[in-house]
Amino acid sequence: MIFWYFMLASCLLTPAIMIFFGAYFKKGKPEEINIAFGYRSSMSMKNHDTWKFAHVYCGKLWYWQGLILLPLSLIAMLFVIGGDEKMVGGLGGIVICVQVVPLLGSIYFVEKALRKHFYKDGSRKMDSVENQQSADASSLFITFEGIEGSGKSTQVNLLKEALRSKGLEVFVTREPGGPPISEKIREILLDPENHEMTPETELLLYLAARNQHTAQWILPALKKGQFVICDRYFDSTIAYQGVARKLDLNTIQNINEFATYSLKPDVTFVIDIPVEMSKDRLIGKKLDRIEAESIDFHKAVREAFLDISKKSDRYVVIDGRKEIKKIQKEIYEIVVNRI
Repeated sequence: MIFWYFMLASCLLTPAIMIFFGAYFKKGKPEEINIAFGYRSSMSMKNHDTWKFAHVYCGKLWYWQGLILLPLSLIAMLFVIGGDEKMVGGLGGIVICVQVVPLLGSIYFVEKALRKHFYKDGSRKMDSVENQQSADASSLFITFEGIEGSGKSTQVNLLKEALRSKGLEVFVTREPGGPPISEKIREILLDPENHEMTPETELLLYLAARNQHTAQWILPALKKGQFVICDRYFDSTIAYQGVARKLDLNTIQNINEFATYSLKPDVTFVIDIPVEMSKDRLIGKKLDRIEAESIDFHKAVREAFLDISKKSDRYVVIDGRKEIKKIQKEIYEIVVNRI
């Protein structure tokens, strides 16, 4: 009888643990999920999306499995107290089966779901992307633009911390880059050794990276109601490849629409500084292929950003020569008013 007390006590504890962790995982908080234990698919789990998807899916399975197990375990405990060993044995066997079989089954179902929605490299399949193209009403897509050394990255991180301190879910990313495929394209684009790259190749590589980035990271985050802050987006392509590289702006606009699924930021901050200040800030840094361009090139980019910012009220030009804290306060107040 002592054996059954021990077995059923452990069976009672198991569903309680499953309900707790199931409820925790199915919330889908990426920072917490990445450090949590759980099922690893044979597919790539380095990707943020696949990790989150697997743990949310497992969380739901564990949660409902725990809810089924809990009453069975309680009934079995009542029979233990009543001394009915035959009933206890039968119920104990059922409880153990209900624990083990769905747990093993969950591995199969999670694997199946992952294969349905993701490729082996962790990127989402296009049918999954199409279902996510409408952003949640509570989300906000914020981008930062400007020439090299303007202080965009600093302000991105400051805004992220300010919004998170208010309890908001914030997803921060950058271009070129983001998911693994886009990061590999970034390496090609910015490598100083690739000096023979044509403007057309450069344009298409930026747009390829942007498409993967938008489909795999940005759209899913917006769909979940997160605030997405991106260091550069398609306005950079207009300024750098369109104006500075002198490629056809209509062609760029059309391909950009295709690559981004017509997604546009809600607000774009253009951090403006003189080109001479940009060059001074980059002294001592190992320059990438774009940073190493001529002063005339960067002057053309700066003028392009200023011209672009006059065309829509989603642009906010910020004087990047001001103190970092003053810029931060100005940006934060504008974002709060847009929420």
